[in-house]
Amino acid sequence: MIGSYEEERQNKNNKIQVVIACVSIVGLALGIYNQWYIQTFQTTSADELIMEGHISFDKKDFKKAVEKYDMALRVHESDSNAWRSKGLALFNLGIGNESVKINRHRAYSYAKELIDYYNLSYQSTDVNQEYLERALASFMKAYDYNPEDLEALLYIGIINLYLPSSPNSVPAKWFDELITKINRLPIYVQEKPPVNSIKDYAQYGKCVSFLKMGQKEKAEGCFGKTNETK
Repeated sequence: MIGSYEEERQNKNNKIQVVIACVSIVGLALGIYNQWYIQTFQTTSADELIMEGHISFDKKDFKKAVEKYDMALRVHESDSNAWRSKGLALFNLGIGNESVKINRHRAYSYAKELIDYYNLSYQSTDVNQEYLERALASFMKAYDYNPEDLEALLYIGIINLYLPSSPNSVPAKWFDELITKINRLPIYVQEKPPVNSIKDYAQYGKCVSFLKMGQKEKAEGCFGKTNETK
């Protein structure tokens, strides 16, 4: 009788162990499937959302574009393209003057115009500082995730021109970092567009940065050096 009871209890324990093992296997399989699903489908979804953001951007619906880029980043947080595009959209929201709004295609080519606008006719009332700070944070993320993103680094310098001076807002530092990064590239890369243009804009931005800091003599020397190399 006792033997029969022990045998029955052992059978129950065995069944419980089998169930536990089955649950573990199913859980593992679901985990693998979920990981595969995320990698296969959600990355595609991020690309689609970025494209929707681009469409809104091109229609000058910059707020809608930012929403779409944010949705893409919730799926794929490290997408530097989404971060850079979001930064461009936020920059446009932060600049009140319609004549200097950026077109996301060849955004780097607007750099000279934006630096000139700051240097020659900019008024603090022309910008929304909150949007510019958010744009700066987005470009910083783009640069963090892709240290080779020269365009993002260029706009980090430009936005720091427009933001109020502070220990954390030193545009010359960022333009200098961009120039140094380009100088480390092979010569044949430095001489090709858009890299050569980006370097010229960074050098010009660095000179204007000295003016912002009240370093007139340093700015004049910088502009003189820039003219000599052209």
